[in-house]
Amino acid sequence: MNLSKPVIFALLISAIFIAGHFAWYGETAFGLSPVLDGRENIELAHAIAEHGLPHEPFYRAPLYPTALALLLKLGFSGPLLPWAARWLNALAIFVSTICAGKLAMRLWASELASVLAAILVGFNPVILFFASDPYDILWATAFLTAAMFVSTKWLQEGGRRVDHVLWVSALLGIGSLVRSHLLLLALTWPVLAAWYAKGSRWHAFVAGCFGAALALIGLGAANFAISGEWRMTPWQGAYNAWAANGPQSNGRFFTQTVRVNFENGFDNPARLESIRLYQSETGVNPPFGIDAMNHYWTAKTVRYVTAHPFAWFRLLMRKVYSLIHNHEQYDNKTYAFEKSFAPWLKWDPLNWGLLSAIATGSFLALRPRTSSGPALLFWFIFVYAAGVVLFHTNNRFRVPLIPALAAIASGVVVWIRELGPALWRKIAVIGIVAALIFPPWFNVAGSDTRAQDCILYSGASLTIGRDAEAKLWAERGLALRPDRDDLREMIILAEFNLFATDLTAKLTRTTAVERLETCLRLKEPEFETRYVAGMYAWKLSRREDALRLWKSATNGDLATIHAGAMTALLLHFSTEPGVREIANQIPLQKRSAQLHVAMADYGDAASASWLSNHLSSEAQTQLRASLDHLFLPLADGSVKKP
Repeated sequence: MNLSKPVIFALLISAIFIAGHFAWYGETAFGLSPVLDGRENIELAHAIAEHGLPHEPFYRAPLYPTALALLLKLGFSGPLLPWAARWLNALAIFVSTICAGKLAMRLWASELASVLAAILVGFNPVILFFASDPYDILWATAFLTAAMFVSTKWLQEGGRRVDHVLWVSALLGIGSLVRSHLLLLALTWPVLAAWYAKGSRWHAFVAGCFGAALALIGLGAANFAISGEWRMTPWQGAYNAWAANGPQSNGRFFTQTVRVNFENGFDNPARLESIRLYQSETGVNPPFGIDAMNHYWTAKTVRYVTAHPFAWFRLLMRKVYSLIHNHEQYDNKTYAFEKSFAPWLKWDPLNWGLLSAIATGSFLALRPRTSSGPALLFWFIFVYAAGVVLFHTNNRFRVPLIPALAAIASGVVVWIRELGPALWRKIAVIGIVAALIFPPWFNVAGSDTRAQDCILYSGASLTIGRDAEAKLWAERGLALRPDRDDLREMIILAEFNLFATDLTAKLTRTTAVERLETCLRLKEPEFETRYVAGMYAWKLSRREDALRLWKSATNGDLATIHAGAMTALLLHFSTEPGVREIANQIPLQKRSAQLHVAMADYGDAASASWLSNHLSSEAQTQLRASLDHLFLPLADGSVKKP
């Protein structure tokens, strides 16, 4: 693929821009510890690489996690995997940038337009925002943009080459395995290819079917291999359709309607919610059949839509407006919030509204006489957008449209030189569109989501041991949302960690009482918080309260036992019925270092062996000193250094 020197230069500058942002982001809590969908992709990649997939069909499209699993196999493990995922995403940006530039050249026959399109993609802050995390959307964008370029080339070169139809079909099919939003395009492409073909329509139709067959049969075979069940699409769609179209939906992004816990390990929150609600609404006990659940949610969605067509239509119109509006809707993170302090994004002026408004004016300048390319491009945009509107209109889901808008908008360098009424008509259209999509009409921005970002930043900071940073983020979030108990829990955990990891730290009785009371006021504390509350009760010599709280953090279930609470029970309540029995059942690999100490102290040979093999005598002494620091009761109002 030949590239002009200006496009190559734009790619090089874009690479510097991307590298600068990645260097900054890689040192943040999110960069070191991905959250939500990013974490799900990381954990799914580990499961694929380690042959540890659960015996069930894929919940989401598996190709991107499979690529991450390949990176793991190549040695990019631990903190290197998020770093490698970022550069994998950067490669997708380069592909999209090149294809957008080529598409602009096809549309406008202008090298300047081609360079401008490359700049609008390569320096787009929203694209870079999503490239920072292990998300699949950038590769879906790359496959879609490449498909749009090849299809336009096919038509402009006469619409006779079946290999071009096959390439478009394959790109859409592979893209569907990355992100299921592209499946609707893959399914409808055969008909469109046959419609526009100048040679054999039958050959074009058959070639056009390849991508859909690849996506459906490929995923079906993968699901059959891991679960014994032939399922040709991910099974997340049924509940997502209900969540996006039911009476509880805001239409813009998914919001939890019930609180879910991750004591069994991290999982997709929407998946956990769908299972919990299915059980509560039907009374069915696990194990749950995926077909039965999906049928239930699909039927519920259809019943609601048919019973309340006008309410659903109003929701649909709000989703359409949300999709075209300049405001970047919440999706795992709040774009505007992170942009406000991200040094490489803060001053970048590009945005969705600017591209959309200029692209609308530029679209008027595309002449049907050049080919059917503009109509075909419009079909790609319309069908993809229709698929998005059927679900939520998170800003991540419209990212695949950015390169197409950039290619169309780049035509401004061509038509701006026109004189007369035609120029003013385009400028007027741009002004009308801008007036529609920039002001926050119809409360399109919705509620403030910054508190959710704060809790995610706080949680990620706790994961990597930045407890002071975690406390700061949680306090910022609590100032925004004083009603959020989860933010209070983050503060509780961060404060306890700061005390627990500093052997010289002092804790007053007053502070211990205040923190314990804060813990006890929480409605549904996590197991970690119950353990911390038990520690404060113990230091205040409230043995019975400590016992009750630590027991509630173990719950008798090996899958959900909190290692710290189990350690505390073994050290101070080992004679309680069931404590040693439960401890003995905990697999060696699930025991923390402190739990190994507690178990070795009462004679567990496996834990004693683990300590001698993994920790030096000095490290064991330090570990025991930290346990003394934790469990020494308050006497005169302070904790003395052991």
